[in-house]
Amino acid sequence: MKSPEQNLKEIEKSLAVDAQYLTKVEVKPLTQEELSIIKSRIKPSYCYDNAITSAVKLDMCSVVYGAAQVKLSPELTINVEHAWIKDNRGTYYDPTYQLLELNKKTNDKTDYFSLIEIPLDEYFDLASDISGYPLTQLTAIDFCGLRMSRKYEKQFKRT
Repeated sequence: MKSPEQNLKEIEKSLAVDAQYLTKVEVKPLTQEELSIIKSRIKPSYCYDNAITSAVKLDMCSVVYGAAQVKLSPELTINVEHAWIKDNRGTYYDPTYQLLELNKKTNDKTDYFSLIEIPLDEYFDLASDISGYPLTQLTAIDFCGLRMSRKYEKQFKRT
């Protein structure tokens, strides 16, 4: 079993992020009522879109970017760039993986490490700054956009 420090170093190396900015967080499931509001809009493999859509529809306070450390078997763990959401009480939720689990496409244990939390009231201005597009043409911010952002460049390692 790896120590917490070994896990952080592994994430740092595989995702080219600075481990000093990673914070392990606990993700809770959304309620059935909340899930029913967003279920038709959640798409597998679109965590960035799912996070911003869910944050807006469910009146969350932040979109969270970080690492999902997915344990596929006792011997195999993968690190994934991922996005999820946080409410105003500080509780984290992952609509993408929760829906995958409900659809029985995964039942893997996942540990979450927050790298960047973007308040919803700042998200769209940042997305416009990163993309150079007006609000009507925006897409969700992904890790590539964050890596290019002057505001968040220190959270990433240059290779």
